[in-house]
Amino acid sequence: MKSKNLNIPIYLNQQIVFDLLAILEDGFSKFRAVKSQSMDSESKNSEASGSLNASNLFSLLGVSLSGKLGKSSKNDNTQEFSEERVHTPASLFSKLKTTLQEQSEINFVSLEALQENEIGTGDFVEFEGVLRKNPMVNTMEIFVKVFESFIPLTDQTQAKARNNGRKQHNESEIILEQMKTVLNDLTRSKSVDLVVDLDNGVKAVLSCNLEYFNEQDAHEIIDGKFKVLGKVIRVVKSENEESINLLRKTSFGIFNTDVMSSLVESFKGLSESGINMPDLVTEIKGPSIQVIPIAIYA
Repeated sequence: MKSKNLNIPIYLNQQIVFDLLAILEDGFSKFRAVKSQSMDSESKNSEASGSLNASNLFSLLGVSLSGKLGKSSKNDNTQEFSEERVHTPASLFSKLKTTLQEQSEINFVSLEALQENEIGTGDFVEFEGVLRKNPMVNTMEIFVKVFESFIPLTDQTQAKARNNGRKQHNESEIILEQMKTVLNDLTRSKSVDLVVDLDNGVKAVLSCNLEYFNEQDAHEIIDGKFKVLGKVIRVVKSENEESINLLRKTSFGIFNTDVMSSLVESFKGLSESGINMPDLVTEIKGPSIQVIPIAIYA
């Protein structure tokens, strides 16, 4: 096997890998265990098909044996050889990736490919870029940390201007509760959105399931440059098309753009109080793609 296929998956959707391999290979009949014997009056050769046991995530996949035996006359020596092969999820992913490459099923993502309709919904794609946490989650976490430190400081000014200080304190507490509500809504599910900045100006939004990360935690890959193999579920060719809503999985996804714009403006007003806050990004505009990742790897 070529070294370029020796990938280390940080994220691997094993269920998709198993299903696709089962489709491509018509089941897992190619994974076998072979045992041979030769005895004083006969030799027995047995070949058994194997079945995969995928009950334990990221474990070795065992092979269960069944098959037929054959007999023939031989020497008086006795020898026995037994070999059993096992596969890990990573080795099965490598086999899947190689098969898709051989069948020319994997497309390279570029701005030209999107504009020329060379990439569409349902296509397999591979790309490389810097992975970032959902900007909404990142911004809200910063907001909450800043406000939890900021509100106690406002208490110190209330003795000098009690009425105005109390009003500002109440407003700050209301804003903090709103931000905590948004953050809890964004992080309560078992999935997380990652945004990938590709070198050619295209962005990709990955809908990841937390259980398929090595430690069920996406933080280890944030701000790192990785390769991604996945299946496209949406293409946004330009800024003029409807963007990918980063709030679509939350209760805030039902609000239209005008309502969310008002929320963004209210947070921007905090800069007037001397607080420098990052931009609140609620959508990813085109050119961009939305992808179900099969694997994220180095």
